[in-house]
Amino acid sequence: MNRLIEELPYLWGGLLVTLKVTAMAWVIMVVLAFLLAIGRAYGPAPVRWLCTGVVETFRGTATLVMLFWAFYVMPQFGVTLSPMFTGVVVLGVTEACYASEIVRGSLLSVPRGQWEAAHVLGLRGWRRMVRVILPQAVPTMVPPFGNLSIALLKFTALLSFISVHDLTARAQDVRYEIGNSVLVFGFLLVIYYLLSSTIAFAFRLLEKRVMVTGRGRADMVRANKRRGATQRAGAEAR
Repeated sequence: MNRLIEELPYLWGGLLVTLKVTAMAWVIMVVLAFLLAIGRAYGPAPVRWLCTGVVETFRGTATLVMLFWAFYVMPQFGVTLSPMFTGVVVLGVTEACYASEIVRGSLLSVPRGQWEAAHVLGLRGWRRMVRVILPQAVPTMVPPFGNLSIALLKFTALLSFISVHDLTARAQDVRYEIGNSVLVFGFLLVIYYLLSSTIAFAFRLLEKRVMVTGRGRADMVRANKRRGATQRAGAEAR
């Protein structure tokens, strides 16, 4: 135990790498997920085909194999990437492909009447999407996005295979140094559990908040639609 305590600063450095990779890959996951989902749901045919091809390619291949391809095979074609950059991009894009199906399903689950209500209010294009549709779709995205975020954190352990000195890689070094697998990997389990629990707790809080916001926005749109219909009926009667 004393030797493990002595190695804590070294493990702390690996934890920071893990958190950095997770945060950067998470940003890629969220942004790309929305782009892919909107492209597949509402884009012209060429955009839908392109987005579908990307999603099916990354969903149909193993994450570790994609990491090996990006880090070990691509240099043979003249494309050399750093271990950190490779890990961030591959994990971010892979998780984005799964997340895009969540986003697409949530967008398509918004009742057609909400689109019509936004049209009645004079909202077009991105304004309709941002102000009416997304606030109602996001609440259904939050729980599965929490699961994907936890999975993303766990997948960072694969980066040790491409020479990224994350928490898992440094734990391996410490195991070789002190010769106690039970202690080191038991400590590693606890750390990942605490990180995953923190993410789950954060998303539960976020879920409660967006559920209130989404319901409020939907009620407001319906009320405005009824008000608009009443005003038109009154104008026609006059």
